Amino acid sequence: MTNDAKIQLAKVFLTMLKTQGVENVSVSQLCNKSGFSRETFYYHFHDKYDLMSWIYGKQKRDIMDKYFASEPWSKTVCRVLYLVREYATFYRKGFSSTSYQNLERVMNDYTNDIFITVIRELTGKEVISDEMTFYIKFNSHGAVAMTKEWVESNMIMDEKELSILIAESMPPKVKEYLEKYFEKINHNHELRHLVSL
Repeated sequence: MTNDAKIQLAKVFLTMLKTQGVENVSVSQLCNKSGFSRETFYYHFHDKYDLMSWIYGKQKRDIMDKYFASEPWSKTVCRVLYLVREYATFYRKGFSSTSYQNLERVMNDYTNDIFITVIRELTGKEVISDEMTFYIKFNSHGAVAMTKEWVESNMIMDEKELSILIAESMPPKVKEYLEKYFEKINHNHELRHLVSL
């Protein structure tokens, strides 16, 4: 039931965004339209920006859980861009939000976390150097800013073309870690497959 409520609130929120901006959606309206009490909403989310963050996180996790490290990075990025096009109104309204917790920030944080996790797993170190932290942030900000620009320009460029440009623009030191991580994951997958034969 817990996840059902979150999913239903997310669906209503996405529907409301088709006709109004994030700032204009109130929790009261959201509860009235979804049939949930304010207590239920606040049990699951701090505010509407937390809900927005959850929607993006769920969408991205669904892709990452299924495809991350099992295909070239540009292909996974392309899947994310297809998703952005599918939910264009949500992303357009989320990017235009003037809140500190806007979608651009959420996407940056999520992307940073992916690469920080990769490097921590590879190095076995909890602390990442300042230099590598800069490269990770540079990569995330660039990828998210170009995605935002793409959305704001009505997504004229093809997803495949943009995904290749984003992947190729990754700083070499970050790319090196990502490739090593992919090799490790695929090697472990091959070993598990051989053991199961």
